Amino acid sequence: MEVTELMIYKIKEKHRDNSKEILMDLRTVVNKIKGLKSIKSYNGCNDENQLMDLVVWESIEAANNSKEQFHSDPDYEKIAGYFEEMEYFNQFYSYL
Repeated sequence: MEVTELMIYKIKEKHRDNSKEILMDLRTVVNKIKGLKSIKSYNGCNDENQLMDLVVWESIEAANNSKEQFHSDPDYEKIAGYFEEMEYFNQFYSYL
């Protein structure tokens, strides 16, 4: 069953002007993760440092395994340094 992750996070103020490049770096890593179906990113309307991602995985197993794969990527430390905090994270499945 397909699973969608919703993540809302903040980019550090000093990196705000580079947010598009940072998201491209992030996508380069995430696109290598097994089980990824799609990723869509949004920028906050009232807070330009706030970003939201909707990530669709093939299954809950793929979604749960993605964290380990992401954290083991050689570029993880560089990418993690761009972000201030994770404000919200959850996984959802469609029941209709």
